[in-house]
Amino acid sequence: MTTRCVTCKAVESEARKNIDILYPDLVKKGKISFTVLNIEEPTGKVMGERLGVSGQALLIVKGDQKINITNEGFLYALSKPEKFKEIIKDKIDPLIK
Repeated sequence: MTTRCVTCKAVESEARKNIDILYPDLVKKGKISFTVLNIEEPTGKVMGERLGVSGQALLIVKGDQKINITNEGFLYALSKPEKFKEIIKDKIDPLIK
């Protein structure tokens, strides 16, 4: 969405930072990416519909697999960023092995 709260921005920032820190080689090779979509824009709307998203969301997607960690992001991105980093790692690691 175009208008976003401080927590939404923190979730995005922390998730992006953690992906870069945890998986620098895979990011560099293009095997892992962090993508921000605005469902109010045409491209974001199409992808949002495909993923079943109608509002703020943080998803880990690989092929047909979709892991929603939106709640964890809102709970921990600001208050316990290390916990949030652990959750991201715990969800992504099995997908890349």
